[in-house]
Amino acid sequence: AVQQAVASSQYDRSQQGVTLRIDKKWLNETLEAELAGLALFNRDGYFVRPRVIYLYSDSIKLIAGYEYFKGSDKTVYGLLEKNKTLYAEVRYFF
Repeated sequence: AVQQAVASSQYDRSQQGVTLRIDKKWLNETLEAELAGLALFNRDGYFVRPRVIYLYSDSIKLIAGYEYFKGSDKTVYGLLEKNKTLYAEVRYFF
């Protein structure tokens, strides 16, 4: 029951935290860097997601990023801690 409450974000009556997203574009808006994150105040938990996007052409977009989770067992970020992810995408538009 405790894990279900944590997974559905219903362990506490209310949650307090802060989110952040910083984004910058360069090279005529073909290169984009982003840093996003969230931190909880009432429980020890946070995540950080840096990512880079490059528009190779009008039809090809390249994306690379990393998702980092950290927290106590009483947060969804603690449950996801083993699921840190490094990823790359190629998107083709037609």
